Amino acid sequence: MSIISRYVYQTAKYALLLCMFCCLLGGNWAHASKVILFSGYDENFGGMPGVTTVVEGELDSIKGVDNYQSQSGVVRAYSMDVSFYVVQDVPGFGKFTNKAYDSSIYFYMNSNGNLKAESNSSIEANILSSDTFLSRLNLLLETSYPEVYQQLKAELESNTVPVATNKNSPEYSADGVMIEVPTTLPTDSSKEIYDLQKTKEVLIYKANNELYEGAFMLTCEDPMVTYRAVIPVSAREQNTNLPAMWYKITDMRYPESWEAFTYDKTTGVFSFYTDYENKIINFANYWFIDINHLESRRTDKSMPIGVDAVFKRLSGGDYWTDQTFVSPTITDAMLCFLHYVKK
Repeated sequence: MSIISRYVYQTAKYALLLCMFCCLLGGNWAHASKVILFSGYDENFGGMPGVTTVVEGELDSIKGVDNYQSQSGVVRAYSMDVSFYVVQDVPGFGKFTNKAYDSSIYFYMNSNGNLKAESNSSIEANILSSDTFLSRLNLLLETSYPEVYQQLKAELESNTVPVATNKNSPEYSADGVMIEVPTTLPTDSSKEIYDLQKTKEVLIYKANNELYEGAFMLTCEDPMVTYRAVIPVSAREQNTNLPAMWYKITDMRYPESWEAFTYDKTTGVFSFYTDYENKIINFANYWFIDINHLESRRTDKSMPIGVDAVFKRLSGGDYWTDQTFVSPTITDAMLCFLHYVKK
């Protein structure tokens, strides 16, 4: 195909796609199987002026999702299949449209009664939290899917995660208690304040080191919720060997990134779990010898995760051996748990 022919072909293809988008935007929602939920510039897709991101939703794919693990806790949500397109305006050649990929979004009402949308990809966060996307999704649900909209409102109360708001703290979140990561082990006078298992409170803390940034969420949940969410049906095993309950650490920027643990009060041992190749495993046990020394033991020698070692705390708060270190996600969570959570 010649350059001129290719240009004519691409222009015609774009014109056809643009007409389809315009029809969807201007037509009746109820009679369209697809609809544009977002069209605009986003730095995560292209990163330069002249590149427009278009998010197209598949209306026939809307369905309910029980026990969705949202950034605010476990909620009843709905999902929709979407496609991401990149439209690039090339000076002298015209506009070219390329499909980036397919994805799924999840939406629900938060505790303030506002519609929230999330996905399993961090690069989509800016778009899904934008006023443009949320207002268009809200309008779609109100006008053409009133049963879904009313169901979201009706289940708002059950979706709301009861949390405490420690207003005496310099920072706190409406979606959970903002706590500071301790730098010592608890003493006899230390107070265990929050009962995550009983009241489903949410504790949020910032990483207390230079290696990791961002905020992390500590919750208590039934491991089967995570198991069903992260393990494909085809890969699920009959015997999962999961505890009855565990405490889960979630990176709030990347909700798909998590670790979980149980705690033995009699021994002071933390047993840590993670998802490895479509299997949730207890990969290591950790315990503090003292605040400056942390010991770990691998629990599954067949997995290349974990290490048998004694780690020493450095001045920055990180625990190292001569060759490796413990993820601050783990050590920060352990210290927060020991100081704040009722056991």
